[in-house]
Amino acid sequence: MHVASWQSTYRGLLPDEYLDSRSVEMRTGQWEALLAGPETDQVIVAAAGSGVVGFAQVGPCADADAPPSTGELITLYLHPDVWGRGLGRNCRRGRSIA
Repeated sequence: MHVASWQSTYRGLLPDEYLDSRSVEMRTGQWEALLAGPETDQVIVAAAGSGVVGFAQVGPCADADAPPSTGELITLYLHPDVWGRGLGRNCRRGRSIA
């Protein structure tokens, strides 16, 4: 899902060779490192049917003057097959989007 979204989102903005070199294996390693690291970020997953169709990553705000309780949206990706369905705006903690 992450690789497909990245390749579709950035096609025409980044070289095709670069986008085509992105792989599930590469992203898997990056995700394993992120999820094994310090627990300052939260990942919220959107699932439909039996698979993951999107995710958002939220972490502490990078603004020096922000209160410690302020968060920042770091990433928001959806599989291209579900673009335009409102999944990015309908996600709430604990609520199914399927």
